[in-house]
Amino acid sequence: MKKEGLTATQSVLPKKNILARLFDETHAKKRNLIHMLFALLAVAGIVITLFLPICDIRVSNRWFELIPAEAMDNIGDSRMGSYIYMQLATFLALLAALGVGGCYLIRCLFCMADEEKMIRSAKGAVIFSTVVIAIFTVFSFLFSPINLLIGGACRTNASFAAVNYIIVVVVVYAIFVGLIGYFKEQREDAELFEKRALELRKKQYRMLRNRKIELLIYALLNIGVTVAALLSKIMTVTFKSELADIPMYTLSGYRLLLKPGEFTSKNERIVGFIVFALLVICLTCAFLSLISFLSRSLYFNKIAVFSVIAGTYSALFVGLMGQYYRIIQQLNFETIQQIIAEYTEYTEEYIAELVQFTIKSNTIFFFLADLVIVAILFLRRSYTRAVELEQQILAQDMANLPQTVEIAEREDDEGETSTAGAALGAPAYGSTENPNFDPCPAFTDLDRKEASYEAQALENQQHSFENPTLPALVDFIVQYARNSEQHLFYTPETIAAFLAGLGTTRLTILQGMSGTGKTSLPKIVAEALLSVCDLVEVESSWRDKNELLGYYNEFNKVYTPKKFTQMLYRAKLNPDAVTLIVLDEMNLSRIEYYFSDFLSLMENAPDKRELKLLNTPLFRTKNGKRIAYKGLTDGHTVKIPQNVWFVGTANRDESTYDISDKVYDRAHTMNFDKRAARVQYYSESMTPRYISAAELTELFEDAKRKVPFSLDQHPVVGEVEKLLEPYNISFGNRVAMQMESFVSIYASCFAVTDAVINDGLEIILLSKVVRKLELKSIMDKESLASEFDRLGLQRCSRFIRELRED
Repeated sequence: MKKEGLTATQSVLPKKNILARLFDETHAKKRNLIHMLFALLAVAGIVITLFLPICDIRVSNRWFELIPAEAMDNIGDSRMGSYIYMQLATFLALLAALGVGGCYLIRCLFCMADEEKMIRSAKGAVIFSTVVIAIFTVFSFLFSPINLLIGGACRTNASFAAVNYIIVVVVVYAIFVGLIGYFKEQREDAELFEKRALELRKKQYRMLRNRKIELLIYALLNIGVTVAALLSKIMTVTFKSELADIPMYTLSGYRLLLKPGEFTSKNERIVGFIVFALLVICLTCAFLSLISFLSRSLYFNKIAVFSVIAGTYSALFVGLMGQYYRIIQQLNFETIQQIIAEYTEYTEEYIAELVQFTIKSNTIFFFLADLVIVAILFLRRSYTRAVELEQQILAQDMANLPQTVEIAEREDDEGETSTAGAALGAPAYGSTENPNFDPCPAFTDLDRKEASYEAQALENQQHSFENPTLPALVDFIVQYARNSEQHLFYTPETIAAFLAGLGTTRLTILQGMSGTGKTSLPKIVAEALLSVCDLVEVESSWRDKNELLGYYNEFNKVYTPKKFTQMLYRAKLNPDAVTLIVLDEMNLSRIEYYFSDFLSLMENAPDKRELKLLNTPLFRTKNGKRIAYKGLTDGHTVKIPQNVWFVGTANRDESTYDISDKVYDRAHTMNFDKRAARVQYYSESMTPRYISAAELTELFEDAKRKVPFSLDQHPVVGEVEKLLEPYNISFGNRVAMQMESFVSIYASCFAVTDAVINDGLEIILLSKVVRKLELKSIMDKESLASEFDRLGLQRCSRFIRELRED
């Protein structure tokens, strides 16, 4: 299958095609330079805007262009009056926008190695610059009419140079981004699908593209009709009088926009403002539809439909406005009298008696034309068919399998259905007729690697510790981190606390400020001990356990495991290796949302820590024979192996959630509040040494037996409970057992003395109990801190003194 995929890739991206080579994976740096160029061009549009006029004002009996860049030269010129403040404010606003644009450019420079981040940064620069230029253009276009409404004297001099410039930049950049997505899809499909399925995939894309083109045409047609309505004759007044030959009066959107000086009535200017606002909305919708189509945006369907809705309602508003003037003529009679008086020498009272007039408006017909377009759009079902196709493609992508599911698409207007999968003679992927069906290829790949895991374990044993001890482990890890390529500095106390946490509970939380070595700690420990350390990036959108475990697709009977589930599965197949699963920035989402099942599993006995992935058993079939997955129990349950520990890193800022007591009580917590010291002296890198999960667990259990510790027999614990009793802070049996285990293991990492035991006790007391004071209101911090000083708990007293008042 892989060979066929490569052949398909070559057919999609021929080597002689220069455009194809540019969008190949090996040319990401060149594309990042192009992204940077477009971001720079977009920000340059703000610079151009600085030198464009806002409007024309009369100064010393001549018209003068009010340009933002000349604001500093005009300060103190009394002839300009209050306009200088408006010019200066616009100048400062554009300078601020230019500063923000510069920040986007700096961000782009830092993303040169990551194309996805570069695209987000460049898009941000382009969108921000476009919005700034659009706001400035609209402001300069409307300033004169608004100023006239309040009695000012200026005229519109809006320049569309910046708008035309940014439109070209945005359109070309959208095409560039769209091509990136197109060639990326072609490469991925060629690698994932067999040759026959690839042809079917191309047909899907072709049908989806046709639907989107059709949807774009409807959106642009609808907006075009609405724009024509806005620029047409909103109202035509015909006069009949024996007094004089009064010419016909026309109120058209075109004249209101381009010749606003011809209209002196406040009502006319209000109509002009409404027409301009609706025109901006419609053109913006059309522009967004076109750009989202060219850039292959996921939101194109919704944007196009919104454009149709906005265009239709705008046409309806203009149509009703025209009908309002035609039907309720008397409500606007004063305006009509003023218009006639401008063309004749008669008074308005005289005209009211002798002049007759009729009002006509054809704008309602534009609305009816828009309704026809909307009706065709709904009858053709362009939107719903595009969404259905996208959902089918998404389901296949989630499956990450050869495409043999049936694809149904209505090709004709009568709604007849053709099944492409049936035409190819392929059985449905989830059907029992398929003799070679694999509902989870990810698990199959891991099963094939089981032998390599065993071979790796045998090789690692050649580098094992001889008679390993906890003090030897601590000293080795400290030296290994110091002499590693990163030259990491961790004190023996930090390493001992981390190992003691592993021996105490299955979940360790490393929290504190960024850049203090939280994520590096489990990585370097795993590297030093030839263990496994895998990173799972937690996302803020996670809301349930499926974000960790994966999804089962009922449509094609395929299970797609997440990275986290694959780690558990691999740990089951590789039981000798210590496995640290790191949940990076675990409090970006609420931990209880996605990790609650694992918190509950920690309460069970080790042999009963298992999680049911789905209700349907998974078995793959080969030549009609059913084969079980090695890492699953009953085809649907994964056990949490004894060689797995979970490590979570947590930042504490406004972008994260607070960690609840439910999580803290089940975890060992380490706080990183200070930047780690730099390593000044180091030697050549050291060779890692191996310790198995069983040996490490035995060291922990041996420490608990040899260094027994009981909280009830230590007087400091009772004193601390009394001090914290007014704040309703205490701890239960679960926490007490964890504290006893921690102190025993921590003390075993050094030469066991009373001082070391007290040190370990203070560390766990601060982590498990005293830190709960962060959520309490303390009336006299100094007095409480002094009591902890009296007990010899300096860490706790220092923590209390550093608590914020709020």
